[in-house]
Amino acid sequence: MLKEENLITTDKKQRSSNFELLRIICIILIVLYHCTGAIGSPNKLSLNRFVLTSTGSWGILGVDCFFLVSAYFLKDGKFKSRKLFELILQVAFYAIPFFIFFIIYQAYYVHDQNIVNTVIKQFYIGLFLNPLFSNLYWFITAYLFLYLSVPFLNIFLLSLSKDKLHKFIIILTIIIPIYGMTKVGYSVIEDYAYVVYIYILQFYLSQKNNNWFEKYAKIGFFTCTFIIFFSMYIAPEIHISIGMEFYYYTVANTGRHSAIMLLDALFLFNMFKNIKINYSKTINLISSTTLGIYLFHEYDYLKLRDLTVTLFKDWTGCQELNQMWYMPMFYFSEVVLILIFGVLIDLIRQRIFNATINKVLESKYKHILKKFDYWMNE
Repeated sequence: MLKEENLITTDKKQRSSNFELLRIICIILIVLYHCTGAIGSPNKLSLNRFVLTSTGSWGILGVDCFFLVSAYFLKDGKFKSRKLFELILQVAFYAIPFFIFFIIYQAYYVHDQNIVNTVIKQFYIGLFLNPLFSNLYWFITAYLFLYLSVPFLNIFLLSLSKDKLHKFIIILTIIIPIYGMTKVGYSVIEDYAYVVYIYILQFYLSQKNNNWFEKYAKIGFFTCTFIIFFSMYIAPEIHISIGMEFYYYTVANTGRHSAIMLLDALFLFNMFKNIKINYSKTINLISSTTLGIYLFHEYDYLKLRDLTVTLFKDWTGCQELNQMWYMPMFYFSEVVLILIFGVLIDLIRQRIFNATINKVLESKYKHILKKFDYWMNE
């Protein structure tokens, strides 16, 4: 999702298409996950439930893989403020038009009589109560905070001996993933702590050649994936008991900060790390649009996947879409259309918007940005 040549100083020549292919797979998993949430999985075992569970349960796996890939490159890079501003402007490119569309939608489709109050309220919430897009794109906020912290995290982690770093990882693993299993709600600080943990874990594992996750990548990935699928598809049919409640909070907890999803992501990342794929212009080009696809379809106030489901239900009069025989066709069509339009819109943005931004940053703010880079890196 986040391109390291756009966000850190890693040379673009260092990038290989194995991680770019992983990035494409991850954004597909995220879109499938969000579209599944919009449709809603049927309560009873059925073909529709199998389709939605087998394809739409892996959004957090995709998110965790994105953070692992970013951490893998960030540990060797230096802070670059220009890339940070480019990211913020890219988010604004999607957020502002969607906010305008949200206003029109509320006024003419929902018939909100207090549209002015709604606009002021949402603007206030977005600008002051949830800065840096935390109420719109939690992933972006967590990444921005992580990126600002990386120069200082690197200094701290490099100062630790291997033994101290090993002990530090053990303590963090006990605190953060286990605590995350007991939580239902999320906050910016919890998201930040979780992605910092992922960064430190990746930093640690990258220093250990042929580590456990790398050695058992394939068997570990397929084992975790099967357990997660079983948890999502079969386990809900089992009678609730004290043991099952514990099971739901641990193995069956597949939301944000899920320990088993992170475990699965670590295995998947190491599978692709060891896959040798020659540079592919097509793969890398599509991969460069993954963040755009995320921003395009996941604007918090007006999620496209929810909007399309709502409009389809209103048009057909069908309120039980997840039980209809044609649900898989609608589901996959929605996913494909989101991906296609997401790619096309972001390629246009890259061609037109990026060129303008680069000229402005180079001509007016280059000196200021360099000073800030020096201040952060020295």
